[in-house]
Amino acid sequence: MRGRGRVHSAAGFTLLELLIGVAVLGLLMGMLFGGLRLASHQVEWRTARLDRGSRVSLVQAFVRRSLADARPLEIAGPRAGVSGPAVALAFDGTAEELEFVGPAPESAESGGLELIGLGLVRRGAAGALSLRVRAYDAGAGGATAPLRETLVLEGVRQAQFAYFGVTAGETEPRWHETWRQLPYLPALVRLTLTLSGGEKVPDLVVALRLSQDPSLWHGASERL
Repeated sequence: MRGRGRVHSAAGFTLLELLIGVAVLGLLMGMLFGGLRLASHQVEWRTARLDRGSRVSLVQAFVRRSLADARPLEIAGPRAGVSGPAVALAFDGTAEELEFVGPAPESAESGGLELIGLGLVRRGAAGALSLRVRAYDAGAGGATAPLRETLVLEGVRQAQFAYFGVTAGETEPRWHETWRQLPYLPALVRLTLTLSGGEKVPDLVVALRLSQDPSLWHGASERL
């Protein structure tokens, strides 16, 4: 009888052993889920970064294509708050934003020319690169169609434009912060983007095909 009792007690588990086993199992499960959560966050972060990189590339490609085909269309009369000649081009560039006339993309319903604006729109701590487009009718005196605005790139801390060429009174081309009320397009336009995380996108430099900047007449582009 005693031998049978000892065999029965040795074949089971004590309450302490069960509690230890449950605790170890819970610890292992917690470590497993923690590792899965960390891996999931890493995948989401890398995916978001790749998506943003692809978006930046698409925006740069659009800006390059549109800006390279900017049209040197004349407008009469200086703009409000800007002193200059009575006749200038429909090209208005500052360090913060740029507006120019270019051909509408092939996907546009109406075709023709468009007045295209690019600039940074603040949205709290971060910002977004805004694209503003409206149809341009030179015969009607400019842009008369409704404005269409799209945020083409989110998470932008800074967007800065610069313009390369010769302005009045200069003999050598250089980079300028503004290009306003001039009778010709700049030779080059540079766009510098800094993303909200502090990442600096490589500068986009676009050569304007229809520019008549005097710096091009003297072979200044060869010195860039």
